[in-house]
Amino acid sequence: MIKEYKTLSGSIEKEIANYYQKYGVDQVVEYRTLVQAMDSADRNLLYKDFDSFAAAHPDLKRLLPVRESIYKLNRLEGLQLSVQMKQYGSGSIEQAEMEKVLQQAYEKGYLSTMKGLENTGSFFGINESVMKATVNTQWINGENYSDRIWKNKNALINSLNTDLRNGVIRGDTYDDIVRQIRQRNDVNISNAKRLVATESAFVMNQANMQAFMSAGIKRYEWCSVMDSRTSQVCKDLDGEVFEFDKAQVGANYPPMHSWCRSTVVPVENNSAKAQASELIDEAKEHESQVTSDLSSIANEIGTKLEGLDFRMKSLSSLTRKISNEPEAKMRDVLRYTNVSDSENTVKDFNRCVDKFEGRGYNISAVKNYWNNPDNPYNGINANFITSDNYEFELQFHTPESFELKNGKLHELYEKFRVSDSADEKASLTNEMFKLSDGLRVPKDITQVR
Repeated sequence: MIKEYKTLSGSIEKEIANYYQKYGVDQVVEYRTLVQAMDSADRNLLYKDFDSFAAAHPDLKRLLPVRESIYKLNRLEGLQLSVQMKQYGSGSIEQAEMEKVLQQAYEKGYLSTMKGLENTGSFFGINESVMKATVNTQWINGENYSDRIWKNKNALINSLNTDLRNGVIRGDTYDDIVRQIRQRNDVNISNAKRLVATESAFVMNQANMQAFMSAGIKRYEWCSVMDSRTSQVCKDLDGEVFEFDKAQVGANYPPMHSWCRSTVVPVENNSAKAQASELIDEAKEHESQVTSDLSSIANEIGTKLEGLDFRMKSLSSLTRKISNEPEAKMRDVLRYTNVSDSENTVKDFNRCVDKFEGRGYNISAVKNYWNNPDNPYNGINANFITSDNYEFELQFHTPESFELKNGKLHELYEKFRVSDSADEKASLTNEMFKLSDGLRVPKDITQVR
């Protein structure tokens, strides 16, 4: 963007030079000369530039005067309008580049944080709608990054127009005018750098928060970069611990100010994590025997075990579940999936139950989601208890329901889980039901209760 600013500054200087060359004497242009009406050549050139700008930036045309009013402009006003169009064109590029920078900051913050968390599981990705909502958040004085770009741009345009008018009235030389323009451009570059740094800090910290909360982490510790440039407010907050659901940017969550370098680190729920770790250790004690028995049964009845690599719930996933449902019994720390075609799903499920019972297992619960019209998930979820009283989960699926569950449906559910928008959640729910409604229903499925 800095290169764009310098190119823009050079273009404006060149246009002013043309005015001084055409209307000036000894590098000075008299004010009375520039308040005269434009000649037809200048007016036609301005019309051409106006039309080119409107075609290239239809969304910005509203910021300019009505085209038909151009014929009323004098030479100075024509020059000011030309400068205005160049600045608005630059603003459009700046907005597009800034959006890319902020989206990259979000992706980097979220993905690097998720990868850095212990046992986050195999699936996590960027929720595009959440990312866009975060990037466009109006987090300072009801304004977002785009609002601030155009606010700065309009202030710069007004300053440049004032400098041009006052400079001509004072009798400034071309060199004097150019010096002022370059000073304004330096300030503009500084403002742009500050905006990029501060907006990136906001988006990065928001992405980190969303990643931490997705992992079930409830609290965070404030971390300030402690050096001679650290603000007093950030020094005072360093080491303080807050809850994510009470985080407020500018109060107890960064950034606190322009150029803020403060970040946060997670304070994990040690109690939930310790409980999750114990449950996983317990599951490991039974996993080998259960897996062996289930593999043997699947071979006997001709079904296929899927997702064996994920038969153990991850530490972060289980920690999050315990944090969110502290009173719930964790019955799916060890979980399996058996797949059978829709013609034989019910028959194979019943045979599987019989085989398990023949090996000393007891079935403790059955949930047939195919019979539940209020849930887009379709499958048979059963719980079994081993002879030494350990409970695990077995899901029965058709190939199509298994593929949907682990593919598009899971992707939509993850977006649903982290979304704060009621409208988006409703839309995602409708989309999940549409996908689910397209599945072939297994034969005699209503018999499973």
